[in-house]
Amino acid sequence: MGEKEDVSCEVCKEKPVKVEVRQGLSDYWLKLLPLLKQQNIQSYCQLCLHDKVKYAITEYEFKYFEGKIKNHANDFASNTGQLVEGIDYYQEGRFFVFTSWYHLKRGYCCGSGCRHCPYTKKKNNT
Repeated sequence: MGEKEDVSCEVCKEKPVKVEVRQGLSDYWLKLLPLLKQQNIQSYCQLCLHDKVKYAITEYEFKYFEGKIKNHANDFASNTGQLVEGIDYYQEGRFFVFTSWYHLKRGYCCGSGCRHCPYTKKKNNT
């Protein structure tokens, strides 16, 4: 029996998409499928998938800030509470800085003066 072959990424055409990645997408990425408008995410390498998700999240945030949609980002939250660097947070020195996407998924302002709080931005824009 032959092994399943890895395929090249649909976007960058260079990096292979490992079979185990295609078959074992985590709960985190599966929850984001609706944001990607039914694109075949199993044909992207991890780096290109990350970029596609970031772009889709940026589009979602713009629509939210412009008042075109209500916030339902918590629908995309992982059941496991998994966070992904560069999407939910980034690091500045020893500090973890949560993104506006993380805050939108949480669903409310905690009142701590977070740098990327979308609720204070939304309040200031209206």
